[in-house]
Amino acid sequence: MRRLVRVCFCVACFMLICIMGGCTSDAVATLASSDVPSEQKNSIPSMTGRKDIFTVEDGFTSKATFPEEYKQDHCFPYVSDSVPNGDIINKAIAIDYDLINRVDLGAISDPYSHFAPIEGFTYTWSKISYEVSNQEGICCLTIIDTTTSAYGSYSPNTTVNCYYYNENTQQVMDREQFIEALGLSQKDIILAYIAECCPAYKVDDISFNRLFFYYDKYNELRFVFNETAFK
Repeated sequence: MRRLVRVCFCVACFMLICIMGGCTSDAVATLASSDVPSEQKNSIPSMTGRKDIFTVEDGFTSKATFPEEYKQDHCFPYVSDSVPNGDIINKAIAIDYDLINRVDLGAISDPYSHFAPIEGFTYTWSKISYEVSNQEGICCLTIIDTTTSAYGSYSPNTTVNCYYYNENTQQVMDREQFIEALGLSQKDIILAYIAECCPAYKVDDISFNRLFFYYDKYNELRFVFNETAFK
């Protein structure tokens, strides 16, 4: 009889321990879940980084070589149709560079009627390319137009034309809005220009509106020397 009582007591204790253990586990699980606010349960930041909205691809392209006379290597940018308000930039580029009347010299039967060597450059080489800078959604699309000699014996003549876009607002910007969005001022740009090309000059000696500058694909500030920038 005593042995039976002991067995029953042991079985009862074992069942009680199992029940208490199960309840304890459930309680811990419930507590861990309730400690995390529901709105933050899935708020783990993405490790893939931000996705660029401002996508640019090759647009009108023209490549041709006429030995000893003229060489052309043109590649204009085209802002993707998926970019909100990107058509504004595309239309501006088309107007600025008269794209509607441009022809691919390498694809027509009478290319000589569409070009003429530029005075001052023997065996003229006309190059047009573009670069895109993206600094936390503040974008600069730059078209770089260079005229030189294919012989490599002339100093190139380079101009740049920039188009600005804010991914955060999905709006096209002007140059003033662009540098402001970067947290810069006209004075900051002028000081950088002086430091790079002409340390002897002062801020008041430089005209900001005549400066040729842009940000390259590495987000580095670049300048194109321009004598008219000096007052």
